[in-house]
Amino acid sequence: PAELPKWTANLGHASQDSARYYELTLATTLFSTIISAFLFAVGYGGITLLTCDYFIPGNVSKDVGYLVAVCLVFLTNTYQCAVSCNGIHVATSHAVHFYYYACGFISVALYWDMPAHVWLVPAYILCRLLIHT
Repeated sequence: PAELPKWTANLGHASQDSARYYELTLATTLFSTIISAFLFAVGYGGITLLTCDYFIPGNVSKDVGYLVAVCLVFLTNTYQCAVSCNGIHVATSHAVHFYYYACGFISVALYWDMPAHVWLVPAYILCRLLIHT
């Protein structure tokens, strides 16, 4: 604050003529928040699931493998929300959190080794969403 008048004197209204990136970040819309949450959650959920596809089949039974995969996607999204991109965790509403985690669970469709009763997977995901978010 104290240095702004000095900058203005040296550079000629630098604070008024700048790109105003700070104002741009404040003017984000709900739509841009939803798109960024979708891309972030599905991207990192997909990376987690591709890793699970490599390690889980053949090492864990089909009845347990999808539970491990969903839990790992949940832990990845929790880490991304609360630690890596803390802005999602702090600055968004409960509805955006629900949407963020739901988008992360979309990547579970990439899991190769589904159980015999496939309906258990979306049922478990729904339980996980309702319990946690």
